Amino acid sequence: MTSVPASGAMSLFGIGFSLKFAVSPAGSWKLISVRSARGRADAVVKTPQYIYVFEFKLGGTAEEALKQIDDKGYLIPYQSDGREVVKVGVEFSAEERNIARWLCE
Repeated sequence: MTSVPASGAMSLFGIGFSLKFAVSPAGSWKLISVRSARGRADAVVKTPQYIYVFEFKLGGTAEEALKQIDDKGYLIPYQSDGREVVKVGVEFSAEERNIARWLCE
């Protein structure tokens, strides 16, 4: 897991969560962390047709995650891209050590 940035990510990894994305031979799936002047999205996945912007919450709700994407302007860099942009709020359960709920818009 040496490619996982240490800032802010360890709480999720501490409960046994890890991100894994397959990369196709053409390289169509990409997992990146994008910083902006107002923060950073937890993950951005780009495919040929879509851009998925993820926010993860441990001790918060999926709705709060979606609100943070809006409030911090995480979609702004992708609005002129031409691909459909989808925001994904993910809520984790510390007790279950798993995803409790997720919402897309």
